[in-house]
Amino acid sequence: MKIGIYNNKSYRLAITKEKKLFLMHRDMENGFEHVPDYYNYKDELITNLYQKEITENDLEDAYALKYEAVYKGVRFEAFQVEDLFNKGKMQIWTENDDIAEKYDFERMDMYWYYKFIEEKDIEELVEIREPIFKFKDTKKVTKQVIPKDKILQYSEYIASFA
Repeated sequence: MKIGIYNNKSYRLAITKEKKLFLMHRDMENGFEHVPDYYNYKDELITNLYQKEITENDLEDAYALKYEAVYKGVRFEAFQVEDLFNKGKMQIWTENDDIAEKYDFERMDMYWYYKFIEEKDIEELVEIREPIFKFKDTKKVTKQVIPKDKILQYSEYIASFA
Protein backbone atom coordinates (compact mmCIF):
# COMPACT_ATOMS: atom_id res chain seq x y z
CA MET A 1 0.00 0.00 0.00
CA LYS A 2 1.28 3.45 -0.88
CA ILE A 3 0.45 6.45 1.32
CA GLY A 4 0.79 10.12 0.41
CA ILE A 5 0.69 13.16 2.66
CA TYR A 6 -1.23 16.02 1.07
CA ASN A 7 -2.25 19.17 2.96
CA ASN A 8 -1.09 17.54 6.22
CA LYS A 9 -3.42 14.57 5.74
CA SER A 10 -2.67 10.92 4.87
CA TYR A 11 -4.29 9.32 1.83
CA ARG A 12 -3.90 6.04 0.01
CA LEU A 13 -2.21 6.60 -3.34
CA ALA A 14 -3.23 4.99 -6.62
CA ILE A 15 -1.04 5.03 -9.72
CA THR A 16 -2.47 4.20 -13.14
CA LYS A 17 -0.74 2.46 -16.05
CA GLU A 18 -0.42 5.90 -17.59
CA LYS A 19 1.50 7.04 -14.47
CA LYS A 20 -1.32 9.29 -13.26
CA LEU A 21 -1.34 9.75 -9.49
CA PHE A 22 -4.52 9.84 -7.40
CA LEU A 23 -5.34 10.41 -3.75
CA MET A 24 -8.02 7.97 -2.59
CA HIS A 25 -10.47 8.62 0.23
CA ARG A 26 -13.70 7.18 1.65
CA ASP A 27 -15.33 10.59 2.23
CA MET A 28 -16.17 13.33 -0.23
CA GLU A 29 -13.70 16.17 0.13
CA ASN A 30 -13.16 19.37 -1.83
CA GLY A 31 -11.76 18.58 -5.26
CA PHE A 32 -12.42 14.83 -5.04
CA GLU A 33 -14.61 12.96 -7.53
CA HIS A 34 -16.71 9.84 -6.92
CA VAL A 35 -15.20 6.60 -8.25
CA PRO A 36 -17.79 4.27 -9.81
CA ASP A 37 -18.42 1.16 -7.69
CA TYR A 38 -16.27 -1.83 -8.66
CA TYR A 39 -15.06 -5.25 -7.48
CA ASN A 40 -11.46 -5.47 -6.29
CA TYR A 41 -9.02 -8.37 -6.70
CA LYS A 42 -10.56 -10.07 -3.63
CA ASP A 43 -13.98 -9.93 -5.36
CA GLU A 44 -15.24 -7.42 -2.77
CA LEU A 45 -17.58 -4.63 -3.88
CA ILE A 46 -15.91 -1.25 -3.34
CA THR A 47 -18.32 1.64 -2.82
CA ASN A 48 -18.10 5.17 -1.45
CA LEU A 49 -14.64 5.83 -2.83
CA TYR A 50 -13.41 9.24 -3.99
CA GLN A 51 -10.30 10.30 -5.86
CA LYS A 52 -8.34 13.42 -6.68
CA GLU A 53 -5.68 13.57 -9.36
CA ILE A 54 -2.44 15.18 -8.21
CA THR A 55 1.20 15.34 -9.21
CA GLU A 56 4.18 14.04 -7.28
CA ASN A 57 5.15 17.66 -6.53
CA ASP A 58 1.83 18.16 -4.70
CA LEU A 59 2.86 15.62 -2.06
CA GLU A 60 4.49 16.57 1.24
CA ASP A 61 5.65 12.97 1.76
CA ALA A 62 5.01 9.53 0.27
CA TYR A 63 5.93 6.02 1.27
CA ALA A 64 5.16 2.36 0.70
CA LEU A 65 3.87 0.50 3.74
CA LYS A 66 5.25 -2.99 4.27
CA TYR A 67 5.01 -5.32 7.24
CA GLU A 68 6.75 -8.03 9.17
CA ALA A 69 5.04 -10.25 11.72
CA VAL A 70 6.56 -12.56 14.30
CA TYR A 71 4.66 -15.84 14.52
CA LYS A 72 5.86 -18.66 16.80
CA GLY A 73 9.20 -16.87 17.23
CA VAL A 74 9.88 -16.54 13.48
CA ARG A 75 9.79 -13.26 11.51
CA PHE A 76 7.75 -13.35 8.28
CA GLU A 77 6.70 -10.92 5.58
CA ALA A 78 3.12 -9.91 6.37
CA PHE A 79 0.32 -8.84 4.06
CA GLN A 80 -3.29 -7.68 4.24
CA VAL A 81 -2.91 -6.21 7.73
CA GLU A 82 -6.23 -4.42 7.17
CA ASP A 83 -7.91 -7.83 7.06
CA LEU A 84 -7.19 -8.33 10.77
CA PHE A 85 -9.86 -5.72 11.40
CA ASN A 86 -12.18 -6.70 8.51
CA LYS A 87 -11.88 -10.50 8.60
CA GLY A 88 -9.99 -11.41 11.78
CA LYS A 89 -6.89 -12.73 9.99
CA MET A 90 -3.97 -11.66 7.80
CA GLN A 91 -1.37 -13.42 5.64
CA ILE A 92 2.25 -14.23 6.30
CA TRP A 93 4.62 -15.56 3.64
CA THR A 94 7.88 -17.50 3.44
CA GLU A 95 10.15 -18.98 0.79
CA ASN A 96 11.67 -21.43 3.28
CA ASP A 97 10.47 -24.99 2.57
CA ASP A 98 11.35 -26.30 6.04
CA ILE A 99 9.60 -23.48 7.89
CA ALA A 100 6.58 -23.76 5.60
CA GLU A 101 6.30 -27.46 6.40
CA LYS A 102 6.90 -27.00 10.14
CA TYR A 103 4.15 -24.37 10.50
CA ASP A 104 1.63 -25.82 8.00
CA PHE A 105 1.86 -23.13 5.32
CA GLU A 106 0.15 -23.65 1.95
CA ARG A 107 2.06 -23.47 -1.31
CA MET A 108 1.26 -20.34 -3.31
CA ASP A 109 3.49 -21.01 -6.29
CA MET A 110 6.83 -22.58 -7.08
CA TYR A 111 8.71 -20.40 -4.57
CA TRP A 112 6.30 -19.01 -1.98
CA TYR A 113 4.16 -20.34 0.85
CA TYR A 114 1.46 -18.51 2.79
CA LYS A 115 -0.57 -18.89 5.96
CA PHE A 116 -3.47 -16.96 7.45
CA ILE A 117 -2.99 -16.05 11.10
CA GLU A 118 -5.22 -14.37 13.67
CA GLU A 119 -4.34 -11.35 15.77
CA LYS A 120 -3.92 -13.49 18.91
CA ASP A 121 -1.14 -15.44 17.14
CA ILE A 122 0.94 -12.36 16.27
CA GLU A 123 3.80 -11.89 18.71
CA GLU A 124 4.97 -8.66 17.06
CA LEU A 125 3.89 -6.52 14.11
CA VAL A 126 6.39 -4.17 12.48
CA GLU A 127 5.39 -1.34 10.15
CA ILE A 128 8.04 -0.52 7.56
CA ARG A 129 7.82 2.81 5.73
CA GLU A 130 9.90 2.94 2.54
CA PRO A 131 10.07 6.41 0.98
CA ILE A 132 8.91 6.57 -2.64
CA PHE A 133 9.07 9.06 -5.50
CA LYS A 134 11.29 12.07 -4.84
CA PHE A 135 11.36 11.27 -1.10
CA LYS A 136 13.48 8.12 -1.47
CA ASP A 137 16.54 10.33 -1.99
CA THR A 138 15.95 12.48 1.09
CA LYS A 139 14.35 10.17 3.65
CA LYS A 140 15.28 6.85 5.19
CA VAL A 141 13.35 3.63 5.66
CA THR A 142 11.78 3.59 9.12
CA LYS A 143 10.49 0.71 11.20
CA GLN A 144 7.99 0.91 14.04
CA VAL A 145 6.87 -1.91 16.29
CA ILE A 146 3.12 -1.86 16.86
CA PRO A 147 2.46 -2.82 20.50
CA LYS A 148 0.61 -6.15 20.76
CA ASP A 149 -2.35 -4.52 22.52
CA LYS A 150 -2.63 -1.94 19.68
CA ILE A 151 -2.46 -4.30 16.67
CA LEU A 152 -6.23 -4.49 16.12
CA GLN A 153 -6.62 -0.72 16.49
CA TYR A 154 -3.75 -0.20 14.03
CA SER A 155 -5.39 -2.66 11.61
CA GLU A 156 -8.61 -0.63 11.78
CA TYR A 157 -6.64 2.53 10.94
CA ILE A 158 -5.00 0.82 7.94
CA ALA A 159 -8.38 -0.57 6.83
CA SER A 160 -9.67 3.01 6.63
CA PHE A 161 -7.29 3.51 3.67
CA ALA A 162 -8.24 0.32 1.85
